[in-house]
Amino acid sequence: MFQGCCNINSEVFLSLPCILGTSGVIEMVRLEEDPLVQEKLQSTIFP
Repeated sequence: MFQGCCNINSEVFLSLPCILGTSGVIEMVRLEEDPLVQEKLQSTIFP
């Protein structure tokens, strides 16, 4: 779930890079906090 990242406050499920361990996801790889990346992501999710 991507809620709380990049100023997204809705429940959004995306395929994101992460680190997996024997018991599942250990850590989610954070996306760059670039304003242009955030703007593109939000315009794609909320057209």
